[in-house]
Amino acid sequence: MHDSKLMALLKSLSAEEFKNLKKFIKSPFFNTNEQVLNLYRYISKYYPKWDSRMYSKEIVFREVFPEDKKYNSKKLSNLMSEFSLLTEEFIFQKALNSNSPEREKIKLHAFAERGLTNSLEKQFKKLNALLENPANKGLGHYISKFSVNHM
Repeated sequence: MHDSKLMALLKSLSAEEFKNLKKFIKSPFFNTNEQVLNLYRYISKYYPKWDSRMYSKEIVFREVFPEDKKYNSKKLSNLMSEFSLLTEEFIFQKALNSNSPEREKIKLHAFAERGLTNSLEKQFKKLNALLENPANKGLGHYISKFSVNHM
């Protein structure tokens, strides 16, 4: 099996992130395709040295789609693409969760778009307090502060 985009994404993950990717894939909010989890399980058997021990696409297909008798390259390709997109979303969610000012700013915009005045006011205060924290000062701090004050 060789899908260079998927493999590059997976190689960029730490061991802990790779384990957490399984939880992300199992979340019905992000994924409803059980076959993606099957592909994860297959790939995880060879972690972290999958390049040297992975087998042909036909073998991967049989492992992931045991009910299908005939190899279908399009079906496997679509599944790998779906897995790649989920992995990209996982990476994005991790980045979003680790950048508190940006995360809070996105919440602020979401509340503003929905006209949720009470939530918006509380979120604006929370974000301002976060931006006033000396530990969050730096270039990102000033960019965030500018963008919040010029919404």
